[in-house]
Parts: sequence; structure tokens; C-alpha cells
Amino acid sequence: MTRLSNFPNGHDGGVLMRELMNPETTTGRNLYVGNHASLLLGEKGASDATSKGTFLQPFNTVDYAINQCKAGNGDRIYIRPGHATTITAATTLVADTSGVQIIGLGEGELRPIWTFTTATTAAIPVSGANTVFANIVMKCNIASQDHMIDLTAKDVTFVGCEFREGSATGLSFITADGTDADADRLKIIGCNFHGTTAGNYNNAIELGKDFTGVRILDTEIYGDFDDANISVPTGG
Repeated sequence: MTRLSNFPNGHDGGVLMRELMNPETTTGRNLYVGNHASLLLGEKGASDATSKGTFLQPFNTVDYAINQCKAGNGDRIYIRPGHATTITAATTLVADTSGVQIIGLGEGELRPIWTFTTATTAAIPVSGANTVFANIVMKCNIASQDHMIDLTAKDVTFVGCEFREGSATGLSFITADGTDADADRLKIIGCNFHGTTAGNYNNAIELGKDFTGVRILDTEIYGDFDDANISVPTGG
């Protein structure tokens, strides 16, 4: 029977990595989040209270996993395929620990899906510098949602993520408008933004203050935006 391992003695016979974010050795911990209904052999149901955050004992929520990370330690959170998060407020999922990589596993609609509902202020505040979000789908189910991402941290990266309208349309997907320099070196790489319904969206990305080193690469933005795909208003 095939055994699962965290490879404490390295990779016996080598290892094949496919489209994973930064597969090099990390100095931090690898934590897992998953709430899939079908359990693997030896797996325990996901729980924040009693799980260890391993592959077979995953945490239930990303926010809890972030709170188990140590700032600046290079910790990674792997979100298993099929995991779903419903974000109803600006406190549901808070990325406030620096140096954490949050990596979604899976393809298409099996990627982790974060759905925003209930309140126009439902969002993910990102105040932890050097945070990475990879391979995650974010859907808007709130009419006139202020934004999905409220960014106030330096060196944040979004790679391979998808931002889209769902059953409703918002105003913006990523907003950085806190203070000058607090979102320096933002990187958006290989992402997709989709908001085609007319009448609500002002922009896909708003850079509302003075930032340096911002890079938006290999990214598709498709929508009906009142201001611009990438909006740099007065003060930005």
C-alpha cells in the first residue's frame, strides 16, 4: 500500500512536482486545510480545534491555519482540492501574518473557492507583508461589494488566481488605497479578472496611493468597468 510521507529524510528516489508554487525547500512549516466530504484512508475529518494541520488531519479553515503560522518563518498553507470558504465579513479570513504562502491545490472548479456573501464590506484584509496567494478562485455574490482584497502590506503576490463575479457584481476586486508605500512591490502574475455585467464594477484593481515596484504580468482583465481595468485615481 502506498504511504503518505512528509519526507523527513529527503525524497527517496526523487520526486515529481507539477505546477506547485515555489517547490523548493522551505524553512517553515507545511500546514494543510481541507473540508472534503470524502475522506482518504487514514484521514480524520477536518477540525480547527483538534486537528494537527497535517495532510491526513487538516485544519478546517484558512484563517485558523494563518493564526498557527509564525511571522517571517516561511510557513506554507496548502488548501486541498474542493475546499470552500464563505466570507461574510472582513473578519472571516484575515491575512495578518507576514511571510505566509497560501497555496490552492487542484484545477478548474476543484481549486479552493472563496465566495463573498452577506455584506458589502465582506473582504480579505491583507496586512501581512510578503504574503503569497496562489491558485485560488474568488467569487462575488454581493451586489456592490466594496472589494475582495483590502491590501495594506508590502511585497504581496497573487499568482494564478481568478477573481470573478458570481451571482452578483461588486465595485472592485483588489483595492490598495491605505497610505503611500504600504503596498509597495505588489505583484499580480498570471491572474484572471472577470466582471462583464454592466452597471457596478468601477475597476478590477485600484492603486489609490503612491506605490513603487508594482508589477502586473501575464494577467487577463476582462470586464465592463466604469473607471478602468487598472485604476490609478488622484493620489495614486
